[in-house]
Amino acid sequence: MSAVEQPRAPRSTAKGRAAQRRVIEQALVLFQARGYHATSIREVAQAAGLAKATVYHHFQTKAALLYAIHDVFMETLEEGMAQITASGRPAEERLRAIIHELWRVMVTHRSHVHVFFEEWRYLDDESLRTLKPRRDAYFSFLRDTVAEVLEANGRSLGDEHVDVLTLGVFGMCNWGYQWFEQGGPLAAAGIADDYADLVIGGFRGGAGAR
Repeated sequence: MSAVEQPRAPRSTAKGRAAQRRVIEQALVLFQARGYHATSIREVAQAAGLAKATVYHHFQTKAALLYAIHDVFMETLEEGMAQITASGRPAEERLRAIIHELWRVMVTHRSHVHVFFEEWRYLDDESLRTLKPRRDAYFSFLRDTVAEVLEANGRSLGDEHVDVLTLGVFGMCNWGYQWFEQGGPLAAAGIADDYADLVIGGFRGGAGAR
């Protein structure tokens, strides 16, 4: 059975749902600290205070557990995407909101972000095929916004340039999991504003604008 069919549908009891959350929470801690490959289901079960059989009841394979983490992260991004889309804001405001959303998730789902980018290579092919259209949809969401901001500011750039600029925005935000510290000198919202100012200011162009 492939990982994309996992985890099983949540049990109807509060106890079952709590067990699933506990397993994912402890898997995140261990995967982030030791890596997916070096962590066993037995160790996840011990950390969660559950029998290994209980973990397997909810997640039939370790790959299914990794997929569940990616699924939670994508659902979080998709919820933010839907809210921003529904807001009807002008393009520049949407772009600022997207950058803020990426940094908000950096705070609320820091371990998910880390595992998403560091451990994705261990997903099986079917899981990757399932996640790809969702990742592509979020990329298109940002790319379309970038293109609209450029167009509104009279910037006529080819598709390849728009793609690179979109990847640049993602890179500025996503790489934060490597260095951002909560409680540090700058809050995530402040960093998001700095990055949004830099990106939008650059997209508006100047004397050398193409």
